[in-house]
Amino acid sequence: MNHLPCSCAYLTGVFLITLISGCATFVSSHEEETTATGQQCAQPSEAVVLQGRYRRARPGPTADQTNLLLQIIELDIPTPPVESVGSALKYLLLKSGFQLCNTSIELNQLLDLPVPAVHLKLGPMALRDALETLSGPAWSLEVDQSQRRICFSKRDPLMNRPVTGEQP
Repeated sequence: MNHLPCSCAYLTGVFLITLISGCATFVSSHEEETTATGQQCAQPSEAVVLQGRYRRARPGPTADQTNLLLQIIELDIPTPPVESVGSALKYLLLKSGFQLCNTSIELNQLLDLPVPAVHLKLGPMALRDALETLSGPAWSLEVDQSQRRICFSKRDPLMNRPVTGEQP
């Protein structure tokens, strides 16, 4: 008869030690700090919520939930329905929470331009960056947060100097 070197008591002991030193995690809403006099006082800390077994999260909105222009987008703009910068901007803003402002003669100059092929696939990038990419350096992004409207205005012509690498 073959005897194993481990007895049941040994296995039970190993099991209990593993169980005691296991992954029990307690999240407290206060941390203790020792003062110069040696007294301990409770200091409030940021609340932490356990999500699942190992992941911790701070409750509250994320940065892109409070500032919608920071939301990360990745977008493939469909063609042929989207052929102008205006229709590309509208497509980009569909689920962003923003809408394009009322058009003007000046803004129509931008909106009627054809979409460059390189802009048909955008991201991952922040919504603000995608809007500025589609409009180009000659246009300034204007945001009305109260109405959640996006608009563009022409930059000062003196600011429209050639980009590095271009010839005047």
